[in-house]
Amino acid sequence: MPTSTLLRLAGLPLTAGGIIGAIVVAIHPHELTDPIDGPVHLALFCGALLVLLGWPAVLARQSGRIGVLGPLGFVLVFIGLAFDDITHSVLEFSVVPVLASDPATRPLLSPDSATTAALMHGPFGLMMVLGLPLIVLGLVAFGVATLRARTLPAWPAAMHLVSAVTLVLMLVVPPVGPIGAALFYLGMAAYGVVLLSPTGALDPMPSGVMAPRAARG
Repeated sequence: MPTSTLLRLAGLPLTAGGIIGAIVVAIHPHELTDPIDGPVHLALFCGALLVLLGWPAVLARQSGRIGVLGPLGFVLVFIGLAFDDITHSVLEFSVVPVLASDPATRPLLSPDSATTAALMHGPFGLMMVLGLPLIVLGLVAFGVATLRARTLPAWPAAMHLVSAVTLVLMLVVPPVGPIGAALFYLGMAAYGVVLLSPTGALDPMPSGVMAPRAARG
């Protein structure tokens, strides 16, 4: 199968996952005991998984032009998303609904419960702490590298850079958090649309692109 076809196909899960993720973070419940918490996080898990399936194609599409900063940003975003949305979504659509359904176990979901404290002081808590900074740093690195490469349209990278700023602002102005998360997923959907466009999935290194440089070297 031609590389251009593979890259175009990768735009499908990236677009679908980005749209699902953006919708889900907009309706994300604030309480673990909310009846929609489980279904919402199942949808978020599916959206984030689709994004991770398509995300490598955005890097591949810019291969040879994006420098070292691009792969670094790609890895940071990939790991950060896996640590954050993937990990906590599994917990919230599997274990949390079981605990919330029984009045005897519902207190375990309280933020100040011993169970929550133990969970947040273990590997799960570490992944939650690292997830957001990894995503923010990755978005900045990959966004800057994409803008410098000028291989893809600038608007998806610009959305991700705005998302990174908004996600940082969330630490001091919590209400803007969903905006940053929605922009993150919408930026992924935008990259997917680019890949699906007639010129967006061209081979990352067309024949002869590097020939002049090689001849000079």
